[in-house]
Amino acid sequence: MFSCPVTALVVLLLFFFWLILPLYVISLFLGFSYRFRGEDLGRESVNAVMDGASNVVDDVKKSFADRNTGAKNSDGTGGTHNGEGG
Repeated sequence: MFSCPVTALVVLLLFFFWLILPLYVISLFLGFSYRFRGEDLGRESVNAVMDGASNVVDDVKKSFADRNTGAKNSDGTGGTHNGEGG
């Protein structure tokens, strides 16, 4: 789990929005999770949003994996079967 001050997040987003946002999404798919800390934070709403984003990505990964494992042919092999011999 990566932890950083909320101030650092705001500064990075202000100056590097189009770099930080895609990196954040990719890192969620790679299994990273984020927690923000700081004296001025005062509540867990920011961290609840980050936890929710992580949960959504986990659900997407599970549904994608379930769809791919369910796509096997009747002979047990994956992929498409085009009817050609071989």
